[in-house]
Amino acid sequence: MKKRMIFIFFVEILLLFIALTFSHWVLGFDKARFVQLFSLFLFLWIYAYSGRSISFEYFTHVLRIVLMYVVIGVVLTLALESVVFLWDVLISISVWFVLTVIFRAIYQKMIMKPLVGLVDLTLVSRLPKSGKVELYGVDKIDGRMLGKFDFTLVDNTFEYGAEWKRFLLHAQVLNIPIVTVSEYEEMVFGRLSLKDLQQTWLSSGFKTANWYMWAKLFWEYAFILLILPFVLIISLIVSGVILIKMGRPIFFRQWRLGKDGNLFQIYKFRSMCEHDGLLGETTKDDVRITEFGNFIRKYRLDELPQFINILKGEMSLIGPRPEWEETANKFAKEIPLYKLRHSVRPGITGWAQVQQGHVTGIDANDEKLQYDLYYVKRFSMTLDMVIFCKTVWTLLTGFGAK
Repeated sequence: MKKRMIFIFFVEILLLFIALTFSHWVLGFDKARFVQLFSLFLFLWIYAYSGRSISFEYFTHVLRIVLMYVVIGVVLTLALESVVFLWDVLISISVWFVLTVIFRAIYQKMIMKPLVGLVDLTLVSRLPKSGKVELYGVDKIDGRMLGKFDFTLVDNTFEYGAEWKRFLLHAQVLNIPIVTVSEYEEMVFGRLSLKDLQQTWLSSGFKTANWYMWAKLFWEYAFILLILPFVLIISLIVSGVILIKMGRPIFFRQWRLGKDGNLFQIYKFRSMCEHDGLLGETTKDDVRITEFGNFIRKYRLDELPQFINILKGEMSLIGPRPEWEETANKFAKEIPLYKLRHSVRPGITGWAQVQQGHVTGIDANDEKLQYDLYYVKRFSMTLDMVIFCKTVWTLLTGFGAK
């Protein structure tokens, strides 16, 4: 384990100790429970960082630890038949999460250095640069370099010599991450290259886990039921303002393409009015958008009726945005692999929305598809939680609204 990871480990263990001490003070659980929760967290932290995977997202591992901690906590609660145990789990991990996010934000800003990747010198010039990564090119490999870098970057199409092949074999044995050029570009840009994907689509790792589709459906239903009273109050206020300012209808309905290309009718609060017979896709500074419509679009309040679509099983909270039927059919003819985005349920928010915002046109939608396919390929609870956190930030800033 590198010095950086040892430092992070001890700081986050200290933060856990503080979180458990606070929880002990609030809930009054005994020392045995303290030891149980501490041991569970210690195991999960080591497990989360023990694999060969590497991430350029600073908070991904933190979310992974939180999710595993909560899931195991729920299972143990059911086994022990003790709701008190669940409260112990939720409060302790919530306090730790808040403290850790603050620590990592400060560490990232003031102390953290970029990840260092080892790569053949001839490949450096054609690789994208990132502030999170520093590439170290070498023309001659040396076994003593093992363990001195965070990962090794390789090109599957490059012809490596015997020394490089031995080095890569030793790196695998020592559990040092080996990242391909295409994986590196995915992590830097957060999207898939359509050109590379067309060449390697059979081995690109598109496997959507059925168990997570059902698990996601369950936690989304639970979340919606939890916030339903709040959503109903906001919806009544928005409906009233629309009725006063724009009149009927309050809702806008449109046919969209969903999972596996199935048609469904999407619901939104009306934010536009007719203007000189203009039709078609919404554009920047569209004159059809009213003043109040612009407000609810900026803060995504126009999307609230889509909770109905989620409860009907047509959409998810998180996923690629469902496209207008005519637009989707048009892009399917003009953009290769476009239909792959229909492998999962469409969502109210998604990876493309938090990375790119709302876009129009072939070129922009080509890039949007790369974000959508990145999500489909990496379909997981961890990525969903990252999108959820970014969406909260989007709601606060209004990024990407049109």
